[in-house]
Amino acid sequence: MSGIAPCPQNGRAGVLLLAHGAPERLEDVESYLSYVRGGRPGSPKILEEVRSRYQAIGGSSPLLRWTRAQAQALERALGIPVFFGMRNWRPFIRETMDRVRESGVERLAAIALAPQYSELSVGLYISRTEEAARDAGVGAEIRWAKSYHADPLLIEAFSERLERIWTGQKVLFTAHSLPEKILAAGDPYDRETRATAAAVAARLGVSDFDFAYQSQGFTDDRWLAPPWKPAWTVTPPPASARWRSTLSGSCATTWRSCTTSTCCSAGTRPGGGLRSCGRTL
Repeated sequence: MSGIAPCPQNGRAGVLLLAHGAPERLEDVESYLSYVRGGRPGSPKILEEVRSRYQAIGGSSPLLRWTRAQAQALERALGIPVFFGMRNWRPFIRETMDRVRESGVERLAAIALAPQYSELSVGLYISRTEEAARDAGVGAEIRWAKSYHADPLLIEAFSERLERIWTGQKVLFTAHSLPEKILAAGDPYDRETRATAAAVAARLGVSDFDFAYQSQGFTDDRWLAPPWKPAWTVTPPPASARWRSTLSGSCATTWRSCTTSTCCSAGTRPGGGLRSCGRTL
C-alpha cells in the first residue's frame, strides 16, 4: 500500500487494522449506539429504526468476522503479527493496544480500513489509537496509512468486482456521507471519494456514471451532496454479503457501485464487507 512508510528491518514489526465496529447481536444495538454517539442518549425511535435494520440482515453485522479474516490472511502473507481493533465495538482499540504491548512489537504500520481521508473518520482512528497507546503503555512507533484512495491495487480490486457484473449500463458510485462543514476546513474527503470513483471508471472504460452520497446521519447538520435518491431502483447483493453501519456520519467510507438494476461489490471496504444498495443505517 503506497501510503505506508516501509518499516525498517531492525526491530520487530507489526500491522494494526482499524474498523468502525458493529453490533454482533440485536441485544447489543443500544450499547453500540451509545459508543457511536459518544455517550449521548438517542431517541427510542432511532433505536428501534436501527434495530429493525439489523434484524432485516439477520440480526448482526459481519464486520467483525470479515475484519478478523482479513487480519489473519494478512498475518499469513506477511509473517508478522497483525492486530485489529474497533472504534465503537469489541475488540475496542484500547483492548487491542494491550495485546500490542504484550507482543513486544516495536514498529506498527496502522491502517484505518477507509481508503479516503477525513478528520471525521481516519482522523478519529488516529486520535483514538494514539490515546489508547499512551494509556496501555505501548512504546511501539506507529506509522499511518492516512489515505490510499488512489492506490493502484485498490483501484484494481474495485474494478475487478465491478467488471464481473457490468454490461455497459450506467453506473452509480456512492460513498458514506459526512457533514458538509468538513469542506470549510479543507478536508480532502469529498475530492478523494470522487477521485476513487473516477479512477475505477477510467480503468474499466466506464464513461456513463454518476456519484452520490448515502447514509446521512440523524442530525440537523447539512450533509455532503448530492444525496442518494430513494427513487433509484436497485437490487442488492445477497444478504450474506451485506453489512450495515449507523447513520452517525462518522463511519469510514465504504464503496459500492450500482446500476439501475444491479448493485455490485465494487464498493467493498477492506474488512468491512459490502454495503447494500438503498439507504442504509
